[in-house]
Parts: sequence; structure tokens; C-alpha cells
Amino acid sequence: MPHGCRGGNHSPQRLGGYAWHQGTKQKNRAKPDPPKRRCADPGNKPLGIIILDTSIWIEHLRANPTIFPKVRELLESLEVLAVECVFGELLQGAKSDAERNIILGFWEHSPKKRYEGIIIEAGIYSAGNKLCDKGVGLIDAVILMHGMKSGSKIWTLDSKFSRIIPEELKYAG
Repeated sequence: MPHGCRGGNHSPQRLGGYAWHQGTKQKNRAKPDPPKRRCADPGNKPLGIIILDTSIWIEHLRANPTIFPKVRELLESLEVLAVECVFGELLQGAKSDAERNIILGFWEHSPKKRYEGIIIEAGIYSAGNKLCDKGVGLIDAVILMHGMKSGSKIWTLDSKFSRIIPEELKYAG
């Protein structure tokens, strides 16, 4: 992989420092609880729900007051499509068993759509569109492919990633 192709701002170091529900930095904020229900896979029809990229999840887990309420609303109404590689990034940055359990709780209770070969497709799409040259890595390309295949909008705080998302797939939050 070419140097600097990582894309995004999601390094494990950046994932540290969450204001988790037991954190002391933000004592009065509501804790990020996973939704209580599961959603059945609706088959091959468009889901019409939102994909949160890693940057949004991080801010939700930090209980950022500009992000947390909207994400909580989306989670409670099961409108968040969980993308496995995003949760892999979050788990990579988890600092404790408690943090891992919170992330895994969101993963377990969020709707998912699995696409065979999506990482290969994302790699081909990324190479063909020179995403690496634009500072967009494979994880973001996978998120984009999920959005394109499911018809879901994508919510990100990553400016490089946002620039390559088609307008019809951007979620403004």
C-alpha cells in the first residue's frame, strides 16, 4: 500500500479518549446505549437508512452534544446500517473491555446487510477512481460501496471522504 493511503482520521490513537458512560470528562451526558431490538434483514431491496462512518461513531461514543442526540434517535429507530469494517476500526481503538462491550452491543443490535466480495469491489472502485490519491483509504471505499449497494446515505465528518461521496448518498445530519 502506498504511504499515506490510509485516508481519513481514524487511527487507533484518535479512537482513544472516548467519554464513555463511566468517563469522568463528561459526567452529565447520557450514556450511549445500543438499541434494544433487532431488525430483520429486508432482503435485497434498498434499506434507505444511514451509514455512520467511524468519525461519527467516535463522536457519538464521546457523547458530543452536536452528534449524540441525532445518532441516538437514528439508533433507537433502527435507521443505522452497521458496516463491519467500521466496527473493526472502533474495536481496534477500544481501550478496555467495557469499551469493547459497548461497541459490540451496538454491532449486535444494529441492522446489517452483507455483500459477498464487497472489499474486492471496493478495491477495484478505489483503484479505478484513484481514491488513494485523494486521501481516501479502503475502509472508506468499503463504506461507500455499502452506501451505493444499499441506497443508504452516508454520514461522515471526514472532509476527504465527504468529497468523493456522490451528493445523493450524503447525509447532512
